[in-house]
Amino acid sequence: MDRKRYLFRVEAIFFDFEGTLVDSQWNSPKATKEAIERLIALGFQKDQLPDKYSILMNEAIRTAQEIGLSSDEVKEVISTIYDKYDEDALTRWRLRAEARDFLSEIKAYGLKIALVTNLGRTALKKAIKKLYIYEFFDLLVSRDDVQYLKPEGDGLEFALKRLRLRNDNAIFVGNSIEDIHAARKAGLKVVIILDEEYKEGDILSHDPDFVIKNFYELIPYLRKETL
Repeated sequence: MDRKRYLFRVEAIFFDFEGTLVDSQWNSPKATKEAIERLIALGFQKDQLPDKYSILMNEAIRTAQEIGLSSDEVKEVISTIYDKYDEDALTRWRLRAEARDFLSEIKAYGLKIALVTNLGRTALKKAIKKLYIYEFFDLLVSRDDVQYLKPEGDGLEFALKRLRLRNDNAIFVGNSIEDIHAARKAGLKVVIILDEEYKEGDILSHDPDFVIKNFYELIPYLRKETL
C-alpha cells in the first residue's frame, strides 16, 4: 500500500453522490408525489406517508405488513418509480468543478474511496462512467444494496463492513441533513460540502463535524496534525 496514506488519520473517504460530487438534479417533489399515489393505490393511508422521498421509502417498508404486503414488494414498487427519476437526472448531472482532480489526488495518496448514495445501482454506474470517475471507487453502495435509505446508517455501515474498516478509520462527505444523520448513526465523522439545496445555517444547526465550500478545504482536516 502507498505509504503516503499514513499522512492522514483515516484510511477511507465515503462520498454521497447527488449534491456532493455532482449538482442536484433529482426531481424529489415529483418522485415523492408519484410514489405516494402508487402506495395509496396499494392500500396505504396518506397520513402514513411522509413527503420526503427517503423517509417515505423507509416508512413504507417498515409499515408494509400492516396492509398485507411484504417489505420487499413495497421497496420494489418505490424503487421502480425512483429508477425513472434517476435516469432523468442522469441526463443533466454535472461534476463539481474540482471533483475529478480531487478524487484522483486522494486516490494517489492510497486512501480507499466509496460512494454511498440513495440512488439506484443502474443509474449510478452509468453516471460515474459517463463522468469518467468510475476508476476512482473501491466500492459503490446504492439503495439496491441496503434495506433503508439515508438518513438511516445502513449504507455507511455496509461500506465499513465491506471495506473492513472501523468507523474511526473513515469519514463521510455529503451535502444534506440526511447525510449528517446517517453518519451519526454509523458513528462516522461527517463533512458537509455546501450546495444550493440547503442553507448554511440549516446545515450548521445539525452540527456536522466540518463544513467546506470546495473539496480541497477537506485536506487540512484529514491530516494527522489537524483532525
